[in-house]
Amino acid sequence: MTSSEAVVRRRWPRFVSKDGTCNYRNHHVPMYKRRYVRDFFTSLVDLRWRYSIIAFSAAFVLSWFLFGIVWYIVSLVHGDFAHVDDPDFQPCVSEMRDFTSSFLFSLETQTTIGYGSRHARDNCGFGAFLVAFQSIVGLIIDTLMIGVFLTKLARPKKRAHTLLFSDQACIANRDGKLSLMFRVADIRRSHIVEAHVRVFVVRHHRKTMEGEELYLNFEDVNVGFDKGTDRVFLITPITIVHEIDKESPFYDVSEDSLAKEDFEVVVLFEGILESSSYTLQARTSYLADEIMWGYHFDNMVTCSEYGYEVDYKKFNKTHPIPTHEYSARILDAHRSSLSLDRDVDNNRQGKTHVDRDQNGCSFAA
Repeated sequence: MTSSEAVVRRRWPRFVSKDGTCNYRNHHVPMYKRRYVRDFFTSLVDLRWRYSIIAFSAAFVLSWFLFGIVWYIVSLVHGDFAHVDDPDFQPCVSEMRDFTSSFLFSLETQTTIGYGSRHARDNCGFGAFLVAFQSIVGLIIDTLMIGVFLTKLARPKKRAHTLLFSDQACIANRDGKLSLMFRVADIRRSHIVEAHVRVFVVRHHRKTMEGEELYLNFEDVNVGFDKGTDRVFLITPITIVHEIDKESPFYDVSEDSLAKEDFEVVVLFEGILESSSYTLQARTSYLADEIMWGYHFDNMVTCSEYGYEVDYKKFNKTHPIPTHEYSARILDAHRSSLSLDRDVDNNRQGKTHVDRDQNGCSFAA
């Protein structure tokens, strides 16, 4: 492979990183901010923890400050500040002397700390309404914060970190068929229900017959969804196998051409968490230079007096096996020609046998 070919093959960035992060950015989206505001709950959930804490802290302080201003205006209009030292005057809020005291009263009202000497009196109807309204606003902020934090804590994004994918994939013979293989494991004891695997091949660049240039072309890779073998029972590590046949995007890939390929194998693992019923998706990918030709994964599972034991030191270990360097297309053509030759030989042998019988019968006659 020349240096120019290597540059062409490597100039496309990885679409899905090994940890499952998708490498893309959106530009010039119409009404971008408005769309995020309309779905503000998801936007809050997607924020990082530090920004979520800052956002809700700011929301609480801002609400206390704004209602403190309102309480200050109410006391100012009611004349409380002008009769602070008048024992015969009944203020709207007792012991309301300045903005600091109004802010503290707002804080006490919204957080339901409990009133002391500073409290609302029954001679101010608007004050009673304002206490109820501020309490409702505080409950809304509390509910939103608890909902966002619980969702962030319970969402299965972190659960995907306990799923392991092999660092490399392999292409080798499996049950007499050239196959693509990779390994997946779950290190937790809580099970994943309805677990299944989906695999795609991403062609970073393709030119159509009409001359149109297409980027990020996705092709399905059959890992058994027509037979149901894509659904897995992930207790011990398993090897996902894709049989390379005529429908496979790897049908023309050989050992030599693999080094020149510019594709990315994207793996999606999906399932439902047994503990929380949330849907889980874990992702990874394999570039062409991360696929080993002629290797199998080492066995990880052994049997002992305690039951089955799994050695994760062998999770990424492989061993070579005899594998042709040709593509599946060439191997299928070779098998077809051998089968055809055998059929011809059998026909010839059968015909010769019949001729001899006939000749023998004729000679005997």
